[in-house]
Amino acid sequence: MSLFPEIRQLILKLLQVMCVLPLLHLEAAKRPNVLVILADDMGVGDVRSLNNESKIPTPNMDHLATEGLVFQDAHSASSIGALARYGMMTGRYCWRSDPTCRDVMGFDLPLIPAGRVTLGDLFKQKGYRTAYFGKWGLGLGWITRDGKPGKWDHGYNGTGESLNIDFKKPVTGGPKTLGFDYFFGIAASLDMPPYAYIENDITVGVPDKVTRAGGRQGLTVDGFRVMEVMPNLTQKVVRFLQDQGKKDPGEPFFLFVSLTAPHTPFVPTAKVNGLSQAGRYGDSVAMVDWSVGRILDTLKKTGLTEDTLVLLTSDNGSLMSNEEMEPDFGHRPSYLYRGKKGDPWEGGHRVPLLVKWPGEIEPGTCQEVISQTDFLATFAEILGMDLPENAGEDSLSFLPILQGKTFEKPIREAIIHNASQGSFAIREGKWKLILPPEHVDPAVSDASRIGQLYNLETDIGERSNLWKNNPALVERLRKLLEKSRSEGKTRKAS
Repeated sequence: MSLFPEIRQLILKLLQVMCVLPLLHLEAAKRPNVLVILADDMGVGDVRSLNNESKIPTPNMDHLATEGLVFQDAHSASSIGALARYGMMTGRYCWRSDPTCRDVMGFDLPLIPAGRVTLGDLFKQKGYRTAYFGKWGLGLGWITRDGKPGKWDHGYNGTGESLNIDFKKPVTGGPKTLGFDYFFGIAASLDMPPYAYIENDITVGVPDKVTRAGGRQGLTVDGFRVMEVMPNLTQKVVRFLQDQGKKDPGEPFFLFVSLTAPHTPFVPTAKVNGLSQAGRYGDSVAMVDWSVGRILDTLKKTGLTEDTLVLLTSDNGSLMSNEEMEPDFGHRPSYLYRGKKGDPWEGGHRVPLLVKWPGEIEPGTCQEVISQTDFLATFAEILGMDLPENAGEDSLSFLPILQGKTFEKPIREAIIHNASQGSFAIREGKWKLILPPEHVDPAVSDASRIGQLYNLETDIGERSNLWKNNPALVERLRKLLEKSRSEGKTRKAS
């Protein structure tokens, strides 16, 4: 653990060597600011501009959609939150480093290893001011009272008292050691202890009381209130942007805002309580929209809008299925798609992706298949950088799409989907193959253990399983998936 800073410096120097002349010929003062806003468990069907039958008012996200490019076929790297966040942050599928890669709790150790290039590294190397606000969800290196790195089983979900953590010692493996100059947020989801803010690498106060602040019992800082987290995080982002508006435009920023809603617990504030027709879940989505509105309004007031590339997305599909929401509210969080968070079906990993870049992107819609792993290569190309061969192994730049260019074949030959119980799927054009899960829970019904093949062109709801009717196609897609897994990457050598 003590070698972590030295390894990071080595990687940054490698990136510096790999830099090439900016492909866009942008002068330093004209490099775009970049703002990524990530919702937590928000479905495609929650945003009204993507689903006109949504029971949730989302005027701010809708306005962003009208001014930007709406991706209709965008996907997270996994339908499991931490695995999806790993993919977005590193441009690499999480299961490549650990086939049993699972979701991350608040006390779990770092998922991103030392030496792995991240989004923060790219922008920091190019002189950007980098900041991360909100839910981290990728594990942290907690230090025990005897000064040693914490070691306990992944998935620990106890209160935290038995872990002997010294909360006055700085954590490692978080945003501050992965390319971000500043971090303010929480370790994991709002329903996972420790219930405490973290600023840079130290908790704000010592979590020394066991409460049910977020639903689960766990160590809590006195005065921590889950209902106040979204407003507090939003205000922190607003202040960052206000401060940035006063700085020299030659110092651009990369800002990653990881919101805590609509993930459980549903804690909409008085501003949005009762605003939707989809219960407390819907009001929590409205809370996301409120935060997005405050952030975008601050960009405008500080004069930063025209110089800022904005991307809004979600880490995976909704945690609520259509079957759970439609009978009571008439609302379909997954819209036309089957499944929800954790599933290999489209509802688990197909996500909203709205992109606005004034003067560079023409508003409209895009049907191209995109993975969130592609953010790394896209930003690298915008910055005029070549990725090292051992970075962004599953990242392909979609900058040509943003530039409105036409091309003869898709940017992606195929996209791999990963879900709970070691379930893998591969999509090639209209065809999607879902293999039987590799780690089956005995309690799961036999119906979910069979292989599945769908024609998304005629069956977007994935209801008609064509597996038995197309053995040759099943075998070809299976081999393509196995090839992608065994080769260790999907990005071609530059």
